Amino acid sequence: MIPSPKQVGSLDGRDWYPYYAAYSERFAESVIDRYFETSQRILDPWSGSGTTAIVCARNGLSSVGMDINPAVTVIARARLLSREYRIELLEKGHEILELARDLRSDVVDEDLLLRWIRLDAVGALRSIQRAIHTLCVDSRKDHHLTTAFQREDLLSNEACLFYATLFSVTRDVLRRFRATNPMWVKEPESRLHRVHPSQETLYEKYSEHNQRLVDKLTLSKDVVDSHSTSLFTGDVTKFKFDQKSFDGAVTSPPYATRLDYIMGSLPELATLGAPVEAVSNLRKASVGTPLVKALRDDFEVPIVSDKAKLTLDKIRAHSSKGSHNYYMPWLRNYFAKLEFGLRSVSNAVKDDGTICVVVQDSFYKDEHINLQSITEEMMAHVDRELIQRFDFEVSGIRYGVTRGGNTRLPNQPTETLLVFT
Repeated sequence: MIPSPKQVGSLDGRDWYPYYAAYSERFAESVIDRYFETSQRILDPWSGSGTTAIVCARNGLSSVGMDINPAVTVIARARLLSREYRIELLEKGHEILELARDLRSDVVDEDLLLRWIRLDAVGALRSIQRAIHTLCVDSRKDHHLTTAFQREDLLSNEACLFYATLFSVTRDVLRRFRATNPMWVKEPESRLHRVHPSQETLYEKYSEHNQRLVDKLTLSKDVVDSHSTSLFTGDVTKFKFDQKSFDGAVTSPPYATRLDYIMGSLPELATLGAPVEAVSNLRKASVGTPLVKALRDDFEVPIVSDKAKLTLDKIRAHSSKGSHNYYMPWLRNYFAKLEFGLRSVSNAVKDDGTICVVVQDSFYKDEHINLQSITEEMMAHVDRELIQRFDFEVSGIRYGVTRGGNTRLPNQPTETLLVFT
């Protein structure tokens, strides 16, 4: 039996890193055991924190994963390190802190971390970042601190681990700014309310989080050395995979719930060195972005799903304020990008391959957004047949597509694994 995709416990207790959108390794293991026993190469075009890639590697499969968010790509690549290098990784983490004590990093006024953290503490975090680059990237160059955001592909998996540790430190010191919405980190009431951890506190937290992440590595050296795993940053609406080059796919596109996945990783993007404009551009380009006024004018892909078009018509005609000029354009953009992405996945997977897609329905006021049926219809248009479906109830409070954020939906949403061939 396939277990629920949901990870159990608190956000902090996730499989490796507290990334909100990840399905569990237990779920991915079950799917891969059931459908990909004879496969060799798997695709995940919305790879997030890399769960599909990790489970594929453990099961002797090569994989390719892509995500539009460079911060979660760094997290995913960090998980590819072997647990057998635990001692060396802890020693390198100690060396990074020792070097950081001797480094001074100027902080630019536009540094996003200054939204929550006072100047000297941001300087201490940037010194750690600079030490990571010196010891793990290129000791001959004094890298500008935006290098990691602009070219995360230049980072080794080892450097990604130490960045993931730095991400964890930032998350830790920003605890007081957590909002009820899991995708949002509040800003302080004023600059005087920003946090001000000491250098020693930050260094202690770095050692603590480095130990925790290293201890949670699961891959053996033999697995790492013998299987090809590629994780990179890319936009599924722009990137073209080689046609019919994968035996199958396991993925979960963003849900139609207006959750802002980019803002959900803003602390990580800020730590990576992302400027404000780059964060804004990522939000505009993401599948399911809530930024309707900034939607790309050039993304006018015709929607083929009749069920999707009917849903749009119902929302366009809805009497609630904003239905016509906000919610309908937002959902239309979501359907167009989802359809484009699913078509890309189908083109990349062999005709006899299996495609596993995790989706969740939602509601706009009283209108049901039946993403399961819509996805099935979209896949039927690229000659993919639904062969199995597994439904899992989603309990508790969810963030729906109604204005006001934290809203109990009128009907219980369902998370679903759809299996196509």
